Amino acid sequence: MLKAFALAAALAFGATAVHAQTAPEPIRVIVVGTFHFDNPGLDLANASIDPVTTPAKQAELAQVAEDLARFRPTAVAVERIAADTATLADPRWPDFTAATLTTDADERMQVGYRLAARAGVDRVYAIDEQPDEGEHDYFPFDRVAAWAAAHGREAELNALVAEPGQFSAEMEANQRVHTLGWLLPWAIAATVFGLNP
Repeated sequence: MLKAFALAAALAFGATAVHAQTAPEPIRVIVVGTFHFDNPGLDLANASIDPVTTPAKQAELAQVAEDLARFRPTAVAVERIAADTATLADPRWPDFTAATLTTDADERMQVGYRLAARAGVDRVYAIDEQPDEGEHDYFPFDRVAAWAAAHGREAELNALVAEPGQFSAEMEANQRVHTLGWLLPWAIAATVFGLNP
């Protein structure tokens, strides 16, 4: 009996030791950036985007989702403030249906929710962050503009602000000759990496 117990203990310990030596598989993350498909006009530079709810654009976005689904996501997060910071659950995700895609041009619906539905993800996370009262503003452009005016640096600031405007004009032109599957990575390459593929 003692030998059987010793053997069982040795096997259990050995299995634990082998299991402890196995490194966990790294978590893979892909970050997908988009421009505003239904631009609310709140940015420094605003592009006029062709409607993405047309059948042709819907087919392009379906292909984008199909391509992204090859990553096999197990979670999807979109830029939205969570109502419940404990769960970070996107409050609009439970109401999503495929029919929403033909009426709501919001990029969170068109890319994020479409991908979540395609991948069979049952929960979408809301991960936007905005400053609370007393915290530093993340984009204090009004204070930057006031400082530039007070110090005779408006021309420099205006030159910097003109760059996104030029990008927006280029994006407007590109959307008329390229698919959204081409335009989305181009926009990231141009804005984040300064490339113009």
